[in-house]
Order: sequence, then structure tokens, then C-alpha cells
Amino acid sequence: MDQVHIKYHADGKMVINLNYFFPANQVNVRKLCRIVDMDFENRDEILAAITDNLRERIENYTQEDKKYLEKLKKNYEIVEEWRARGE
Repeated sequence: MDQVHIKYHADGKMVINLNYFFPANQVNVRKLCRIVDMDFENRDEILAAITDNLRERIENYTQEDKKYLEKLKKNYEIVEEWRARGE
């Protein structure tokens, strides 16, 4: 899945294109996780979609740009840790 749809508060909606958002700095990844937490009904599915997307990109990535790959791996770790806190 390349996009996640997040609903928060009464009428807030957000669509995140994962291929454009990631890799991101740690601050922005944690901000996204906090916003995902506001979508109580879909939290687990959204975080699973994000981790699946990151895992797939890491597995299919060539070793040409190691900095990019390392950022993706760090983003994956942050989201996975956040996901585990809510389970």
C-alpha cells in the first residue's frame, strides 16, 4: 500500500503518500505516529501498512545509496516500536 488514510478528531482527514513521506527525520516519523494514534479504529492497520511498506522498500532497495537505506531502516524501527507500544 502506497497511501494511508487517517481520520482524526471529528472531521479531520489526512492521506499520506508513503513513498513521498519516507524516508523522513525522526521527529516527523514520531509526529506521524501520534497522528495515527488519533485514528482509534484503524490505528493497528495503518501502522501495519506503514511498516509493511517500509519493510518492502528496504528488502527491494539496491545498495547504491546507503544513507537512504539507513534512513528507511531507522524509520521502520521507530514505527515498529510505536506499533508495539499500543499492542
